[in-house]
Amino acid sequence: MVQCNVRAISTASDNNTFNYVSKEVINKTPYLALPYGGDVPYTFYDQPATPPTLNQEVAVSWQKYLMGIVLESNPNLLETKTEMHKYGEEAKVIEFSHKDMIAEIMNPSRN
Repeated sequence: MVQCNVRAISTASDNNTFNYVSKEVINKTPYLALPYGGDVPYTFYDQPATPPTLNQEVAVSWQKYLMGIVLESNPNLLETKTEMHKYGEEAKVIEFSHKDMIAEIMNPSRN
């Protein structure tokens, strides 16, 4: 998802959403969206049949967030190192960096 879409969707939903961004550096510009389908290997990660370039910790956390949303509309249902908060007035998002793991940050495109 492109950064501005995260902000637009969240504010249109009264900031009552869970959001993530991907910190991939493409052409020296951080926070461009993954190529279409770039999150698929993380969504369907299964040991050991995954490319060695995939970050296992990021994949497992991503799957836990998704399962929590599917089961009870709560991305924090299953334990992860980083809790996912609602976007809120603080513009909180989870940043997935395939090299640097996962962190909660303020949305870089917040105006």
